[in-house]
Amino acid sequence: MKRVAILFALSVLSLATLIGQTITSGDIAGTITDQTGAAVPGVAVTLRNNGTGATQNTTTNAQGAYRFAFLAPGSYTVTAQQKGFQKTE
Repeated sequence: MKRVAILFALSVLSLATLIGQTITSGDIAGTITDQTGAAVPGVAVTLRNNGTGATQNTTTNAQGAYRFAFLAPGSYTVTAQQKGFQKTE
């Protein structure tokens, strides 16, 4: 009986691994800089899925970097906005 339980557990684990490998996702990341090339921290960055209209928001870190992770395949628009700067899409 123990052997059957172990084989069943291994089969379930293998199935979960196979299912996990079929999931497709990606990331969108970037760095926001000014005209001189200096990083701009604290920029509000919005990501919009053009197909669904769903949005996500983040803010650039001290190095001006942002990242949106685990995104479904599709078309996206990134918008960056900071007081004193022109809105960029």
